[in-house]
Amino acid sequence: MIWRTIRSRIMAPLLTAPDAKVVGRLIESMQEDGTWADIDYAEASRSAWSVPAHLGRVETLARAYRAPGSPLNGDGKVLAAAEKGLDAWLRLDPQNPNWWWNEIGVPSSLLPILLLLDEELSDSQREGGLKILRRATIGMTGRIWCG
Repeated sequence: MIWRTIRSRIMAPLLTAPDAKVVGRLIESMQEDGTWADIDYAEASRSAWSVPAHLGRVETLARAYRAPGSPLNGDGKVLAAAEKGLDAWLRLDPQNPNWWWNEIGVPSSLLPILLLLDEELSDSQREGGLKILRRATIGMTGRIWCG
């Protein structure tokens, strides 16, 4: 019972519906491999790393798919795009020379996506996501629980 309460409190802010036009533009601009041409995946700025914008876009897709008030709720095309974006991140596994991005920033951005797509994740997507979440091991700022 307590886990349902915790999960619902974590999920509540994630279930706001993004603008359907924004979602449409994200899907249209996504490349065949699940990446976006305007993101430089080789960029390695230690402070203003732009690569996690990819995860922000995938979260937008996942929210559109999952949010009860979204006109795109349950839309298979949106789910396919979200999964393609997640698969691209898991395949590329971008990492930054600054440990903060690898141990805090990326896991914190990936977790909502995994929660939103939970029931639709394949075993390999779930395991790949958990592998990245397990990098969040520093004690001073807490640990993302990942099983």
